[in-house]
This record gives sequence, structure tokens and C-alpha cells, in this order.
Amino acid sequence: VATILFAFSDKLLLLAGCSSADMLALSRRYLRIRAVGLPLVLVAVVLQGASLGRQDAWTPLKIFLAAGLFNVVGDVALTIKMGWGVTGAAVATVASQALAALYFSIHAIRSGKKEGKSSSNIVTEETRTSPTKGVALKWKGLPSKDILRHFSSFGLILLLRNLANMTSYSSMTRCAAGLGALSLAAHQVTLQVWWLIAYLPEPMCVAAQSLIARDLKDRSYRIPKLLKVLYSMGLASGSIAAVMTGLTLMTPIARGIVADSSVRSLLFGIAPWAMLAQICSSMAYTCDNICVGLGDVRHVPFVTVGALSIFLGTLFSVARQGMGVETIWRVCNIVFVTRFIGLVLFSQKLKGFLSFGKGFFRKNLRQARLGRRRVSVNGELS
Repeated sequence: VATILFAFSDKLLLLAGCSSADMLALSRRYLRIRAVGLPLVLVAVVLQGASLGRQDAWTPLKIFLAAGLFNVVGDVALTIKMGWGVTGAAVATVASQALAALYFSIHAIRSGKKEGKSSSNIVTEETRTSPTKGVALKWKGLPSKDILRHFSSFGLILLLRNLANMTSYSSMTRCAAGLGALSLAAHQVTLQVWWLIAYLPEPMCVAAQSLIARDLKDRSYRIPKLLKVLYSMGLASGSIAAVMTGLTLMTPIARGIVADSSVRSLLFGIAPWAMLAQICSSMAYTCDNICVGLGDVRHVPFVTVGALSIFLGTLFSVARQGMGVETIWRVCNIVFVTRFIGLVLFSQKLKGFLSFGKGFFRKNLRQARLGRRRVSVNGELS
């Protein structure tokens, strides 16, 4: 992918709406520097998934928080203090990605050595309820065809989701570019701040996948209560991210990010819709990963494509009418809201657990209540 970005950078940028020569030159430089960080992003994403699969959501949160803060400090230092402009912004982002990849790699190596030495056949209460916590992060060779086939069924769906997200963000940038330099600058600043803060609730959203999968087989009676907790956490983390986004874009903090007062005035109008997008995206991502954890993903591609189609149709309709950059961010919420609604409506398992006590789930509830009363010989709950 990095090679493609280098080789076809001009064509891709022209497609994205960079019409002027000055904007094309700056965008080309930014794109090619960011392309260098793609392998680093892949390392971080893979190790993030491994950590979440081991029921460890705290480590990715710490790492992305540290990388995000490093990115903010680097942006201010390189773009404003040293005057590097877009080159400084790109270098700061790649440096933060390198920090995240390095941090994840060190953590994986240390945890692999530690858990490899302490592994035993003794089954504790913690490993019984969360068996993946005892899995060491170690290289054990290339995966087999069966494993690849199993992962590809889910991987293609998640890839489609990510492509839909990037299509949404790229289309927003394309429309903002047609509104002039000031609108594009305000949009890019908002998008950068939004992405940075959106990393905070993301590990919690992805953790829903591991928690649901953990209880699905033997403790399905716990899932309805777990769903309420996960949706509450998604709403709470999205709300916190929304407050942080508003404080960054609507307070004097914005002076440390943007020197142009005209751009700051545009940020003030965009901020409320970017705040709402944090909440909507957190809920949509939580629902996405719940469906993956339930193994009910056949409807996800159709919901994703449908939500994207509705969003793109609305966005380009707004763009043709010449509305401002605030409207672009207002429309941004459509893709998250429609995806959340679609996932809830078309996931049969999710609807069943949300209406727990009806139909065949009533039988599981009775069995669970009886099971909790039975005590095994060693004194543990069966």
C-alpha cells in the first residue's frame, strides 16, 4: 500500500480534490511521509488485537494515549514552533506511530517471556473464567490453512468496515477541499483532533468482542447483562471523548493548534457535530464488535454498504448545494447512526439477547439459574 501511495500520489490527490499546484505539492509531501508509517500502524494494530484477545484492554489504551499525546506535542513543536508546516504534522504522526509500534513490541516480548516461564497446568479461577489471559504472545510459525480460512471470514468483514470508514472520511475531505483553503484547514484540524481522541474509547469498544465471545458458549445467561454494561461503557466513553473534543476545539486550547483566527471560528461551528460524532461512532463500534463476538456477522456487510450509501448520497447532495464545512460534519453522524440501527435490527442473536427471556433464550435462563445453584466437589460454582 505504501508503494502505491508513493507511485500514484499525484493521481490519488487529484481524485481527492487537490486542484491547485500549491496544495498538490504540500499534500504530496504529507502523503508520502505518512506512507512510511503504514508498516508501523500494521504492527500496532496486530498487537492491539492480540492484547484485546487476551482480555487486556488497558495496555492498548495506555499505548494509544501515550502515542496520541506525543503526536499532539510533536504537532505543536514541529508545525508552530519550528515552522515545518504540513511536513511537521506528518513527521509527528509517523513518530507517534513508531512509538506505539515499539511500545507494543516491547510489551509483547516481555509478556511472552514472563507468561512462558510462569505457565503451568494449574487452572485458577481467573484462567477458568478468562482462559485467554494465560496465552503468551509468542511467534509459533505461520498459520495453517484452516486457521486462515476461519480468520478470513471475519477479516474480510472487518476490512470492508474499515474501507467504508476510510471512504467516508476521504469523501468528507473531498467535499471540504471544494469549499476553499480555510474550510479544508478547519476540516483537517477537526479530523485530526477527532481521530486522536477517538482512540480513547476504541479499546473499550473492541474489548466487547472478547467479552461476548468469552461468555457465549458456557455462560450465555450473562450476555444480556453484559450487553447493558458494554453499551453503557460505549456511551460513557463516547461522551468523555465528545467533551474532550469540545474542549480542544472550542476553548483557548485551539490557539495552540491553529494560529489563524478565521480557521478557529470555523472550528467553533464544527465542534458540536464532531462531539456528537464521537458518541455515535463509539456506539456503532461497540455494536460492531458485539456482533463479531456473537459470531453473527452475515448481515454486517449489507449494513455497512447500506449505511455508506446513505451517507455518500446525503454528503454529495449537500456538497452540490454549496453548504459549509459544518454541514459536512453534521452529515458525518449519518453513517454511524444508520450503521448502529442496522446492526441492531438485522442481528438475530443480538435482538434475541436484548429481549432476553423470550423464545428459546428463556430456556437458557432457566438452565443458568439451576446451574448457579449447583456446587461442584471442589467448592467452585459449576
